[in-house]
Amino acid sequence: MGETTEEVQMTEATLKQMKKAKVFKQHEKRVNCIDFSMDGSYLISSGDDEALLLYNCLEGTIHKTIKSKKYGCGFVRFTHHNSAVLYASKAHYDDSIRYLSVHDNRYLRYFKGHRHRVCCLALSPINDTFISAAKDDTVRLWDLKSNQCAGLLRTKGIPQVAFDPSGVCFGVAYSEAKTYKHHVKLFDARRFEEGPFISVSLPMTGRADSEIAQLKFSPNTKHMLLSTYDGSVMLLDAFDGSKIRDLPGIVNTQKSELECSFSPDGEFICAGSEDGRVIIWQTETGKVVHELGGHAFPVSCAAFNPRYLQMASACQNVVLWLPDST
Repeated sequence: MGETTEEVQMTEATLKQMKKAKVFKQHEKRVNCIDFSMDGSYLISSGDDEALLLYNCLEGTIHKTIKSKKYGCGFVRFTHHNSAVLYASKAHYDDSIRYLSVHDNRYLRYFKGHRHRVCCLALSPINDTFISAAKDDTVRLWDLKSNQCAGLLRTKGIPQVAFDPSGVCFGVAYSEAKTYKHHVKLFDARRFEEGPFISVSLPMTGRADSEIAQLKFSPNTKHMLLSTYDGSVMLLDAFDGSKIRDLPGIVNTQKSELECSFSPDGEFICAGSEDGRVIIWQTETGKVVHELGGHAFPVSCAAFNPRYLQMASACQNVVLWLPDST
């Protein structure tokens, strides 16, 4: 599929050379989430058409299609094994999390407890712990080996969650309409019941319904990324939660779920936009270094491959990007 060697360094110059390498048009509705496997070999997408598609990133092919017609699918995440994923049910009558073997299309476990739709899943980078957040204003901690909830946190708004790269702590972010503030709280994963060791409140810059859409930690542990449904993208200091800057350029008038991503070295950030662009910023300066165009619909997801010089983005179609070698 072209050059995807680990030795090639991701720079502003190589990002400006990114071209469409493959376009997959198998989804019949909007793609709501994409995720790379930890080794970068595979990508998985979940769609509003109730389908999961597994892609071989090195060959540029679709490896498997899995239907989830009864329950729908969203917020798909690879576990530590390429052969298994977690995803959230999207049916109105089912708010469970499903642990699926994509190897043989078999459910390994169900995680039940949320009383409203799950809106975020995050897997620990060091063990089988994962956390879920839902529209019932709760965060739950789980272990892949047990369907019993290992911990519960309540919030005053719909939460988003993320583990830091060390797996030692995790973040919880939510918007509180009553106080017109965004809240970011950091917890020790081993002693979360003791409460957050950092708690930061930021003023909401948009309308009162501009809730937090996503929380991400940078792989180099320096930063956090906070995005909202009004198109705001904020870079925060991961050590004290203070706001560093806003990242410009996102269009999101429909208040859709637009996923952001850090590059593997944390030096760049990418995000999709409603107008079909993928925007790439330099983390340290906040400067837009490049824009990828060509999506026919709003770009719901954008991500860097964690191991190879490759990007993926999705609207209804899924695109793999590689630097032009010509």
